[in-house]
Amino acid sequence: MTGVPGAGKSTIARILAVRLARPVISLDAIKEARWSGVPAAPDRHQVRLDAEAELVTSLEAVGGVAVVDIWVAPRRDTRRVLDLLHPWAATATEVRCVVPADVAVTRYSARSRPAHHLPADGPTLDRIRDAVGDPEPLGLGRYVQFDTSDRVNLPALEQLARHLTS
Repeated sequence: MTGVPGAGKSTIARILAVRLARPVISLDAIKEARWSGVPAAPDRHQVRLDAEAELVTSLEAVGGVAVVDIWVAPRRDTRRVLDLLHPWAATATEVRCVVPADVAVTRYSARSRPAHHLPADGPTLDRIRDAVGDPEPLGLGRYVQFDTSDRVNLPALEQLARHLTS
């Protein structure tokens, strides 16, 4: 699952994982578990790199069969994440959650978040808006876009699950 912050990746990943009977491996959940209770604000980039390494370890532990929930910033993260996920490229399907920028920004602004996440300030929200307008698929395996603008469309999600298992 990829898409901008506020696109609904985590929500769709959890539902899809149940439908597919697969675990969810979430980069944000790894960051939050690893850095919760840390008194000093950690270096965000290092937190990201550490969490990515742990994501790969978790993915290896389940034989590469999981629903991965990850935000991949265009150009900043694409090559690195593609390299990390390369061992599973032949069997992977990237499901990109797509939403209009105003929806992503509204959702991101309404969310509470730990300190290692960026605040919902002007520069962060501008980056989200820019990323919506400039999606960059990872370029591994199959690629599917899933509209997450509205409430979860369960029939469409069921259809997506069938597509992923075909």
